[in-house]
Amino acid sequence: MAWVAHFIPGYNALFNFIFGPVWMHWVSHALLFAVLGFLLLTLVVEDKKDGWPRVLLVLSVVLAAAILQESIQLSYKARTWGSDEWFDLAVDMGGAMFGALIWRGLQHRRLSLR
Repeated sequence: MAWVAHFIPGYNALFNFIFGPVWMHWVSHALLFAVLGFLLLTLVVEDKKDGWPRVLLVLSVVLAAAILQESIQLSYKARTWGSDEWFDLAVDMGGAMFGALIWRGLQHRRLSLR
């Protein structure tokens, strides 16, 4: 989204207004990866007995997506990995784990209602 914003002046101003503050950057990363983790778990895990290996698989896929996203961002910024990227990865994985906790809570509730 940031890359596209460089080519559209009005969109660039709106993007910078919304995502400019550092806290909003962190919130958007965490929310994006919470949703990704939750949706992947919903699609992949079928029942409780084989849940944890699949949860680890989903978190590994989310980590790969986070690394890919950071790499793409760095490629258009033309710079190397630094502390900001490592922090973003931590926020991404924290968001994914939060999504997994929500998924687990909803799964537990669904199973207890049976």
